[in-house]
Amino acid sequence: MLSGIGDRTELARFGIDTVSHLPGVGQNFQDHPIIGGGLWEAPGPVTAHNNVAEANLFVKSRPELDTPDLHIWHVEAPYLSDITGQYAVENVWSISPGLVRPESRGFLRLKSANPRDDMEIHANMLSDERDMVALRRGMEITRELGNSEAMKPFVKREILPGDLTGKALDDLIRNGAMSMHHPTSTAKMGLDDLSVADAELRVYGVKNLRVADASIMPLITTGNTQAPCVIIGERLAEILSN
Repeated sequence: MLSGIGDRTELARFGIDTVSHLPGVGQNFQDHPIIGGGLWEAPGPVTAHNNVAEANLFVKSRPELDTPDLHIWHVEAPYLSDITGQYAVENVWSISPGLVRPESRGFLRLKSANPRDDMEIHANMLSDERDMVALRRGMEITRELGNSEAMKPFVKREILPGDLTGKALDDLIRNGAMSMHHPTSTAKMGLDDLSVADAELRVYGVKNLRVADASIMPLITTGNTQAPCVIIGERLAEILSN
């Protein structure tokens, strides 16, 4: 945007000359929300192993889905947001449901023409009701796991979510919502009016400029983004070497 690539109306707000009018730059922001709101107290100290969060699963919130939309993590420590963190005590561990097929979309905006100023990030996380429906099911699965027979030796009591329902459960989901740190899709590859790059990662309307990172993903991947970003980089290397 600072270089004049983006929506001309937005660029004009800061006196930036338009090099290529691409309204999709900064739009279509997607991220994986994870809920820091499944918490159990253990009978004694919890010993952390490896990276503390190696036990996880992918599961569907609804059986008719083509692919899992929930990524649920067991964490051998309290994994909570600033707000749900008030419930932490000694000797606790977490199960946290994350949403890997979010319907919510956000956007980025410039604050000024100064490159030292951070951008505005409007994640709009959980703004689509379908995401809330999926995460309500995620919290149910979290309880089923944490309160299962196999986990009883590690449970003194359940702290969160307990038997919360309705607005109280929704409040816990929203208060516990955090980013999985997987921001993507703000310079998406495609052919529609909001597309920024073509199939060879070339930015429309600009010569000799390509993008090779998570921003070119039209849809966020169903899982962590690091490996897909490596593949994107390797693909661009192939393109440039041919």
